[in-house]
Amino acid sequence: MAIVGTDHTVMLVQDIEAGITTYRDHLGLELSHQVEHTEAGISQAFFALADGTFLELIAPAGDNSRFDQVLNDNGEGYTCWRWRWTTWMRVLPRCSSNRCN
Repeated sequence: MAIVGTDHTVMLVQDIEAGITTYRDHLGLELSHQVEHTEAGISQAFFALADGTFLELIAPAGDNSRFDQVLNDNGEGYTCWRWRWTTWMRVLPRCSSNRCN
């Protein structure tokens, strides 16, 4: 097994619609699709990047999302990235934190 590249980067935002506006209208990225996972307590938005990777925004959704506390503790911004492996994907969170799990 070997790392062959980056699959995608995850950014945590407080509000998914405001995040979409920022990344689409101010940074020029094209929204690929958006998903609501209320049972998991998250909203997601995906932006395809020119190099074949993508940027994923995650925002809390519903009551008591586990990401509410992460936002309170750390604020918005970079959360983690996923490596592309020769055999499967693994998550490598920033600074060995557990923010993506």
